[in-house]
Amino acid sequence: MNQRLTLDLPNRVEIVRLLRKLAHETSKAILMSTHELDLALKACDQVWLMDMETHIKSGTPEDLVLNGTFEKVFQRDSFEFDRETGSFKIHQNRNKKITLSGEKIPKYWTTRALEREGYIVEQVAKNGQIEAREMEGIICWKAGDSNKFTSIKELIAYLRDNQE
Repeated sequence: MNQRLTLDLPNRVEIVRLLRKLAHETSKAILMSTHELDLALKACDQVWLMDMETHIKSGTPEDLVLNGTFEKVFQRDSFEFDRETGSFKIHQNRNKKITLSGEKIPKYWTTRALEREGYIVEQVAKNGQIEAREMEGIICWKAGDSNKFTSIKELIAYLRDNQE
């Protein structure tokens, strides 16, 4: 009987954490095959990547990111590996430009949403076309002088309705 065990994200993270702890405490190597690249980047001491020609590239996750190996191995027309964020960006037909300013975390997630909507996001220090700020524990977005939003969903709906 062929049974398949599927773990949800918290349990996958816990298993990887326990394997890392076991490897370090026992000075043993643990070989794990995974498609969970985000977890591998965060938890593994050594990563082996196979490129399209089945050549193996190995090193610490950080070295493989910094030397461009991740970008080369995962180079496709439809997506790319972003070495700045350590994640993959899906290629969209981006033909609209928008400037964004704000605080680090709201700006990061707003950038992701705007890029998904097809915008080329230009980051500016102050006075962007869109501003993302946390005020009194609530994240707010401001577009222009009078339009304020309490969610990215509202901001995106406004932008969709007011496209030039």
